[in-house]
Amino acid sequence: MPEPVPSPGSKLAAGAPAAPGANSGLLLSEEKLQRFWADNRTYVTLLCALLGLAVLARYGWGYYAAQQELQVEQAYASATSIETLKSFAAGHPNHILAHVAELRLADQAYASGRIAEARDEYGHVALFLTTGPLAARARLGLGVSQIQTGETVEGEATLQRLADDKTQFDATRAEAIYQLASAAFSAGRTADVEKLAAQLLQLSPSSPWTERVFALESEGAARQSNPPGLSIGK
Repeated sequence: MPEPVPSPGSKLAAGAPAAPGANSGLLLSEEKLQRFWADNRTYVTLLCALLGLAVLARYGWGYYAAQQELQVEQAYASATSIETLKSFAAGHPNHILAHVAELRLADQAYASGRIAEARDEYGHVALFLTTGPLAARARLGLGVSQIQTGETVEGEATLQRLADDKTQFDATRAEAIYQLASAAFSAGRTADVEKLAAQLLQLSPSSPWTERVFALESEGAARQSNPPGLSIGK
C-alpha cells in the first residue's frame, strides 16, 4: 500500500528544513560576544582599569581627608595658650576651628580688659561666621566692645540687629536687648530703658536678663525721683 503524500504545508514534507533548536540563539549570542571581545578587548580592559582606579582614588582621598581633619582637630585641642591659639588660627585660616580659636582669643582679651583688641577679634570672626551660635556670640561681643571703646552708635546698631533677628535663640536676643538697655542706662536715656524692658518682657519673661533690665529700670526711676544734688528733707 503506498504511503500518503504529505501536504505542502506539512512539517513532514520532503526536503523541509528542520526547525532551529533551542540552543541556536545562545550559540549566535556567544559568537557575537566572542567577536565583540576580539574587536574591543583593549578598550574594555582599559575602561575596567580606569573604573578601578577611580574607585581607589575616591576611597583614598576620603581616607586622606579624614586623616587631615583629625590632625587639625588634634592641633586645635592642644592649643591652650594665647600663642598657640594664634599660631593655630594663622596656620588654618580657612578652617572653622580657626574662627573658633579667634573667638576664644577675643573672649580672653575682653576678660583681661583689652577691649580694643577684643573688638577687633570679634569683628574679624563676624566677617567669616555668618550663621549659628558662634556667629551670634561674635556679634554680641563686637557690639558690647564697640560701645565700651566709644563706638556707641556702631555698637548699638550691631546689638539692635541681633535683638531684632528672629532666627536667633531667644537667650541671645535677650542678652542683646539687655546690653542695649545697659548702654541706654549709662547714657541716662531712661525712656529707652523702659522701652527695652517692655520688649524683653514680651520676648522672654523668665530670662535672667529680664530681671536685670527691670533692676536698671527701677534704678533709673529712682534717679529721676531723686536727681543728683537734690537735698532730701531730714
